[in-house]
Amino acid sequence: MRFLTCLCLFGLLPAAFAQSEAPAPIFDVADIHQSPADGGLYLHANRLEMHGVTMLHLITAAWGIPAEKVFSGPNWLDTDRFEIVAKSENPVTTQNFRPMLQALLAGRFQLKVANEDKAEQFFNLTATKRLQLKESVGPGEPQCKRANEEGYLGQVCQHVTMAYLAEQLPFVAPNYLNHPVVDKTGLTGSYDVKLKWSGRGQLGGADPDHPGISLFDYL
Repeated sequence: MRFLTCLCLFGLLPAAFAQSEAPAPIFDVADIHQSPADGGLYLHANRLEMHGVTMLHLITAAWGIPAEKVFSGPNWLDTDRFEIVAKSENPVTTQNFRPMLQALLAGRFQLKVANEDKAEQFFNLTATKRLQLKESVGPGEPQCKRANEEGYLGQVCQHVTMAYLAEQLPFVAPNYLNHPVVDKTGLTGSYDVKLKWSGRGQLGGADPDHPGISLFDYL
């Protein structure tokens, strides 16, 4: 599917982050304590669980930003680990868990944030004239999951906007997209998207059956 192209540009992007002025949903109860182990993030209906996460991980999850955009903070920001189990009377979704987590960090850790501008590189995600995107059918939560096949790395996304896809790309393919991606497609719908690419070390290989394809070429 040749439907998108990425261009490397320069510009101003927020180097930190800021809370929305609109009232944010909150968790009704939350248990937070230190943890010795690694873990991850899980959403279960009315429940958020984060296991073995650092404060840096919590901040990047709460604001949807890469770690390199977080500046300052205490020296334990990326060392001490925490267990968080938080519950809400309302469903916790991929859309609302971020403002809920922001409110939780402000309340329990007295986290305060500031917004800065810093010149940096970024990628533009733009649309070609001949789009071959498949629009999603019916309602659904945006989600992406790995789908490796035939020796390629892959990602299958459903019900995603181009803004959501742009946000996810640096996390799923950091060796290609080492800067933030900005949605400049002008597309407002939700789509089902399948991506595949080769690792950089596999490009130009001797195997004629798997010559390799870069993420840029596939896009």
